[in-house]
Formats: sequence, C-alpha cells, structure tokens
Amino acid sequence: MKTNKTNFLSFVFAAFFILSTFFSVESNAQCTIDISASVSIVNDTAKICAGDIILLSSIGTCGASLMAEDFNTGALGTGWSAQCNPQFNNPCDPSPNTPADPYCWVGSAVSQPRRLTTVAYNTGPSNTVSDLCTICFDMDYATQSQPSPCEGPDYTGEGIHLQYSINGGVNWTDINYWDSNGGYDPQMTVWNNYCENVPINPTTPIQFSWFQNVTSGNNFDHWGIDDVIIECPAIQEIITWTGPNGFTFNDFNPPLQAPTVSGWYIVHLTDTTYVGEDSVYVLIVPSPSLSVDFAVPGYGCSNGSNGSSAMTLIGTPAGG
Repeated sequence: MKTNKTNFLSFVFAAFFILSTFFSVESNAQCTIDISASVSIVNDTAKICAGDIILLSSIGTCGASLMAEDFNTGALGTGWSAQCNPQFNNPCDPSPNTPADPYCWVGSAVSQPRRLTTVAYNTGPSNTVSDLCTICFDMDYATQSQPSPCEGPDYTGEGIHLQYSINGGVNWTDINYWDSNGGYDPQMTVWNNYCENVPINPTTPIQFSWFQNVTSGNNFDHWGIDDVIIECPAIQEIITWTGPNGFTFNDFNPPLQAPTVSGWYIVHLTDTTYVGEDSVYVLIVPSPSLSVDFAVPGYGCSNGSNGSSAMTLIGTPAGG
C-alpha cells in the first residue's frame, strides 16, 4: 500500500506550470438528414402504383462537434492544453477501440496537480454552448498496487473531476466526480464511457477540464481518457420539403402523399449557417391489369379440353 501520503490541493496559477498548449476555436458543425419511405427506396427511387399512397419521413439534426478527439495521432490534438505530460503508448489496459489505437494516459511522468484542459469555446450562430450540450468520453483508472505507470487511485479524493470554467481557468466548477472506490472497482478499472450534460447556459466562453488534485506522488494514482466528444445542438433548425405539383411542407414527417405524377421529393435541413439535403424520386407506374381472351367459346382449359384452345392473358405489366 501507499506510504508518505500527501494531499495536493487544487490550485491553478499559470506561472507554476509548464504548459504544452494547442489552440483551436473552430468546431465541426454540420446538418445531416435522411429520407425514408413506406416502400423500398432503391437507387434513390421509390416505386408506387398509380393511385397508391406513400408515406415519406425524415430524420436529421444540425449540431456542432466542438471536440472529437481519439488521440490516434499519439499526441494531444488541436484544442488541448496540459501540464501533466500524458503518454500515448498504451502502457496499461488495452485501448477501448482497436488495440493499437493510442489513448491519453496520465502516468508517472507528471507534475501535480494533474489537469487536461480544452480551449475555451465561443458562442456562435449554430453552436452556442448550452445545457443541451453533452460531453462524452472513455475513462479508465489503473488498478491499485500495480507497477507504475499503471498504479491506480484508491484513497477518497484521488479520483477524477470533470470541470468547467467560464473565466479563463481562474475558477473551476465540478460537473461530476468519480471516486476510486478503493482502487479495485471493476467498473472504474476498465474502460467505460461517460456522458455528462453541460450544467449551465454560459454567457462567456467556456472550457472543460479533467482534473486530479489528490495523489500520493508521481508513481501513483494513474488514469486515462479516450474518445472525447463534445457536441451541441443547433439553436434553430428549419426543415423544408418540396415536391411535384407545388408540394411543400415544413416539418420532418409530411402527411400521406397520393401523387399523380412522378417527381423528386427533396428535404432541406438548415440552421441558417449549414444545410443538409436528401431526396427521393417517386416513380408512378401503371396499375397492373389482367384480361382473359378465349380463342373459341368454352371453359378455356389450358390443355384444350372441352373443345377450347389455350387462353391468352393480356395485361400490364407486359406478359399479363
């Protein structure tokens, strides 16, 4: 077990740390939408018979991926800062994804306290940070009493805090905290995915941090994160359908359609900055018909019995 226990209290003074910093204020914003129908869509075409109805629907969203980091470059990606010198050589548990994919591991080559921090995210027309935004990530604690850099947290207070700051990192507020539960918790000592909502609607730029402020020293209490995704929904979404004969509709799922002509049905989704689009061609084919023509009067047996020759079938589609 650990000896010479020292508690390191949380403090953030930039003059005390050597920061490796990478900056980005851009987000990966987009709108996506997809059409489905009550009949099969093949090569963007849905076939119906004349006089039939079709139900069209769509699903989509506009949003901003403020952060999408898998650390597969073997380094902190754009948009991070750290004063804990993380490593990316997968020293402990296998990766939560493909075994060779690097993860971010806070091991023994660290200063204290230990913090990984995102850049501050500004508000914008399509990706204002709000309490609808989510922060999802994989996290793993090393198991207690294993060799460094795979020695895990065990004492109360040695777990990881997910925090936010709205004043440039001067003050930090917990979003959640995960205790080590003694260092052998089977849920904490394997990779698991965690998702948290941003708890406020900030009016100033906001940044997020994974923080450990209590350890027993560099050779103890190690942990890692991977696959960090911070996403925010759009403030406004506008859906517009257009189609044959002047058809328009302004929601995801229009009412039943009974088209009389073939044509394209197109749906647009926009947040006023980005646009997503999908379309389907509704092809109207003639309704099948069938008539029977007997060459001579009679019952029309196909073997010509009862004095009748074989019947002829006429109809559509061709061949009767």
